[in-house]
Amino acid sequence: MKHETPSAILRDDRALILVPEALRVSTKQDYGDQTAEVELHLSREDYEALSRQMPGKVHDLLVWLVSLDDPDPESQGFQDRRTVTMTGIIQRARAALGKTEREVQGDT
Repeated sequence: MKHETPSAILRDDRALILVPEALRVSTKQDYGDQTAEVELHLSREDYEALSRQMPGKVHDLLVWLVSLDDPDPESQGFQDRRTVTMTGIIQRARAALGKTEREVQGDT
């Protein structure tokens, strides 16, 4: 099965990474303790495509959204809630997903 675009399936303790053309793959196995190491060399474009799938930016967006509900008037979340617009939330979500407006509209 050929994968046209890079993709990653993330689990708590491992990731399955699929790339159309890896530049180089090196493996090291230690049969004594049943561990293996894999070194995957990717193009910058493939790396950036994979990094857009990582949960960090999406997690940061969700933490920020929850912070808007902070009842403390001195908190940053409370202050942000006074000025944030739905357009701002949508733009931040697009950035977290690494998508343009056209790509998001095409997904629906």
